[in-house]
Amino acid sequence: MLEEMPSHGKTVFKFQRPNGLVVRYNVTTLVTYLLASGNFFEPESRIEFSDGDLQRLDQQVKDIGLSFHSVFDAKRTPESKQQKKIANMRFERDALTGLERCCGELVVEMLHLIESQEVDMEMAEILLLTSLFPQFNDLCEQMSGTDPEYALQSIANYKIFLLGPPNRPTQDSQGLLQVCIDQFEMQQRIIKCRAEESSDSDDSDSDDSDSDSETGSSCSDSS
Repeated sequence: MLEEMPSHGKTVFKFQRPNGLVVRYNVTTLVTYLLASGNFFEPESRIEFSDGDLQRLDQQVKDIGLSFHSVFDAKRTPESKQQKKIANMRFERDALTGLERCCGELVVEMLHLIESQEVDMEMAEILLLTSLFPQFNDLCEQMSGTDPEYALQSIANYKIFLLGPPNRPTQDSQGLLQVCIDQFEMQQRIIKCRAEESSDSDDSDSDDSDSDSETGSSCSDSS
């Protein structure tokens, strides 16, 4: 994002920090970052851009002939479309993070059952099947409803966590580890199939429904 010296011209945005240091940013990269993140701070120092800085950046965008939303309006106009988009993105990001943390807590409980030598095998299986797995599946489905790729990556991380590092694998005293891994992989297959069905449905809105039914049957078989 930072421009190397000795860059100059309309494509370079100069920002002077309070200590007098002048840093240079590529205009396109900086505007893209500000509008996508909704954080109107200098990326390196986290110093907030003033209204004058943002207006000056907007002017450079116009001078170059780029078609970007105004960064000044995005910051100062809460009801603007761009600001609403940013707010929605933040809400989705926070919601996904919250769901992932809740899932993580359930996975930690699963690990305790797996490693415990004191828990009765039958009681552990009942707890998994009637409480932990249903909660886990529900949270994963909520994540996948917003971002399937995020949900799939989260589950992949949970599998790695349960298996443990190569030099210190999880001690599976009662054979519950594979049960949990199988559950995770089944949830991954379900999410993948739903994502494929959604993609096929979007592609064939104006076509016959034959391809949809074929895709649905293949996913049903895999889950």
